[in-house]
Amino acid sequence: MAAASLAGLLLLALLLAPEFGESAQIRTLDDGGTYIPTRVWFVEDGNDLIVRSERDSSWLARLRARPAGDIVRPGKRDDFRARFIESRSEVNAWNRRFREKYGVLDVSRQLRRAILPSQPWVMVRLSPPPGLPRYRR
Repeated sequence: MAAASLAGLLLLALLLAPEFGESAQIRTLDDGGTYIPTRVWFVEDGNDLIVRSERDSSWLARLRARPAGDIVRPGKRDDFRARFIESRSEVNAWNRRFREKYGVLDVSRQLRRAILPSQPWVMVRLSPPPGLPRYRR
């Protein structure tokens, strides 16, 4: 009985982990010019934010088509330009930073990805557009 309860709790944690932790709302533009919001985890790197996604996500497809948008965090809204991080070693380094920041939540997300079919993470650097001040605090 106790083992079944523990297994159930572990499964629940694996499924819900992406819903917790510090997050921001990235807003990407669809073909009609409408902002579509998506909640993402992020890691700060100076003035930039690093976000990640699975390769086949719809918000990532919108960002590839139009590499700009805005990101909303509590009390802040900033425009950004996106640059995809292609280097596998950089992606691995950023995965370590996500693991450091989100701890067990990130570990559970990685476990869920190991159980369910998934593709490698895609990392994206969000930077303030040239000529604009850094992300506002």
